[in-house]
Amino acid sequence: MRDQDQLFYHHTYTLTPKKEDFYGHIHNEYELLFFYGGKADFDIGGKTYHLRKNDLILVKPAIYHYLNILSDSTPYDRVVFNFRDEDLNPDIREITSKLGTRYSIDNESPIKYLMDALIKNEMVLNIDEFEYDKLSTINIILSCLNHMPNENEYIVKDSEDAFSMIVDYIDENPEVSINSKILKEKFYVSESWISHAFKNRFGMSLMQYVNKKKILYAQQLIETGTSIKKASEICEYKDYTTFYRQYKKYLGKEPMKDKGRLQ
Repeated sequence: MRDQDQLFYHHTYTLTPKKEDFYGHIHNEYELLFFYGGKADFDIGGKTYHLRKNDLILVKPAIYHYLNILSDSTPYDRVVFNFRDEDLNPDIREITSKLGTRYSIDNESPIKYLMDALIKNEMVLNIDEFEYDKLSTINIILSCLNHMPNENEYIVKDSEDAFSMIVDYIDENPEVSINSKILKEKFYVSESWISHAFKNRFGMSLMQYVNKKKILYAQQLIETGTSIKKASEICEYKDYTTFYRQYKKYLGKEPMKDKGRLQ
């Protein structure tokens, strides 16, 4: 998601957004999206949020998410950031991990002012100045969110439905062996239903999703000092060769490239 060492930021204004231009993804970064306008839903970890003007959405690391455009004749306008813990001031990191998913931002809010100013500053600041502006903006916004209520009651789909509960279980248990038979017995749904649900909602099989989650968790462990062998064992990979291949497949690099990176 990054451009070398720069904090990823992008402002998109599209007159005729196409649903096929937006695809699901999962990564070990936070994603912050400010929605200026359009007609779209945002699916985050199996829960669907109907976006309203000035909504701010915070996606935690290693959570699968995708935007669903509802109208290709309504302009779509948003700002998005991707960042990691190391981009944040130390006192902001703990705050961010405890924040909610959805916030409604008032037109007079400092957050709205900061977003508007950043869009304008991109046109006048040089690269180094704008990088500083991005970092300052994201830290201030997260500080402000700590004093605001989140609005998860606007979830379109019931957060207690079977698919959402299954995704939550997978997300919260990267160290556990998981397959369709185990989920069938735990959540009282058929294996065929599970297969269809993941293909329909996430565009991938259950085991593709499980493996992606495990590899992202392994990356977090390796980056913070856990040995590569131990990380593979924690994530239930009995065969190191399989782990190595999966790591390269999903992250595009060898595990050694991430060894101790965040220590």
